[in-house]
Amino acid sequence: MIKAIRKYLPYIAMATGLMFGAANQAIAAGACPDEGKEVSVPTFIGSKIYERTFGRGCGTCHDVAPNPNLLESVKKLSQEEFATVVKNGRNGMPKAGAAIMGIKLVKKSGMSEDEAINAVWTYLSCLSEGKIPAKVKKKK
Repeated sequence: MIKAIRKYLPYIAMATGLMFGAANQAIAAGACPDEGKEVSVPTFIGSKIYERTFGRGCGTCHDVAPNPNLLESVKKLSQEEFATVVKNGRNGMPKAGAAIMGIKLVKKSGMSEDEAINAVWTYLSCLSEGKIPAKVKKKK
């Protein structure tokens, strides 16, 4: 049986990659999971990460010219590219992973760093698509 599994492993890996690739493309193409003022827990946490990272929020720098506007950035960057910039920084932007993980709500939720960054991505994507307002509430 293991021999048979090994035979098909490359095909399984390829199919899995296609599935996850398609999911990421759907997100990048505008598959926001939320609409309106009440949003899912991850999107809500993403909004709080945006408001609280580095104590002042991402918008402190990103809502001011000439810094990149994050609502425009999520339209241009893939989800993976966005995560790389958040984790590693870019130009004058410091690495933000530790600051994100230091937020009490993120700690309390038990999110991993990747999950937290994806939550911010989802929040910004939904906001950039006009499907949610900047201030959101958690669905009950």
